[in-house]
Amino acid sequence: MTGLTLYASGHVTRRVSPATAAVLEKIAGILLVAIAATLLASGGTRLVTDVLDSL
Repeated sequence: MTGLTLYASGHVTRRVSPATAAVLEKIAGILLVAIAATLLASGGTRLVTDVLDSL
């Protein structure tokens, strides 16, 4: 899947305008931040529950 995405990104980059590329970069950044926040919240929640279970 990663290879397919990297392959397709070259074609998309050549075919879109710079303004569209900027919008796509912002959307990708928002998705990356959302994934990171989800992982951080999940890890924090799991840490707290594990500590409370050990007491």
